[in-house]
Amino acid sequence: MIKYLKKVISKINSDRSELFRLKTTDAHIQRWGASWFRAGILAVNDSGEYLCVEEKRAKINGVYQDVSDIWNLPSGCSERHEDIVATACREGKEETGYTFQPSGICQIIHSSDPLNPYIMIVFVAQAIGGEHDFDHSEIKAHRWLSREQISILNNQNKLRSPGFILGAISNYESGLIMPLDILRLKS
Repeated sequence: MIKYLKKVISKINSDRSELFRLKTTDAHIQRWGASWFRAGILAVNDSGEYLCVEEKRAKINGVYQDVSDIWNLPSGCSERHEDIVATACREGKEETGYTFQPSGICQIIHSSDPLNPYIMIVFVAQAIGGEHDFDHSEIKAHRWLSREQISILNNQNKLRSPGFILGAISNYESGLIMPLDILRLKS
């Protein structure tokens, strides 16, 4: 198994297009979705609060499980042939009901874990339009939370991905935001 994974990683590193010709690709997509490419939204309101979602169900080790009082930023996996900006906006709308207008990028995460490799881009975005219904199958609620409230949730181990959430907020607050122009989308 290790030898096979090393072969896969070697192929990925030598030719990214090879990734989608591997026999394991369809199995990976069935288990994880198009999870090599993920996107998140960091939305901030006029009061300096961040839009967070309380998860109802979360995929943990490839299996959906019921969770309680676990918080995250709106985020998720790309669907086949969906660009990363569209992923962020779709996931944000599905999880909160808001429409989003991305204005920059505050974090890029790369996981080289051979069992769950991915790249995630976190967009700074403004929530526009009125609040609408959201997908209640995975999300229980959404709330605007202060940095202090998010820190309290972190101290209580109630953040699903503390590094993801706190890293995006820290980058945003320190002004580490790349313009959207840096992202080149190719079909």
